[in-house]
Amino acid sequence: MEAKINLEENMIYIVSNQKLTSMNPPVGGFGETMITWQNDKAVHTTTKFSTPIGKKEKKL
Repeated sequence: MEAKINLEENMIYIVSNQKLTSMNPPVGGFGETMITWQNDKAVHTTTKFSTPIGKKEKKL
């Protein structure tokens, strides 16, 4: 099985159980994504975001 990805996008890709899952960057551009593994398979992700002190936030 093959899948195509766009190398022009900033993404994290997880391949587990023959499925491709894309993860978006944290909102605001700063943060971390943690992947939880169980029985050698990625089963859960947690994304935290942060705001740097002294930097203006983008208005939505």
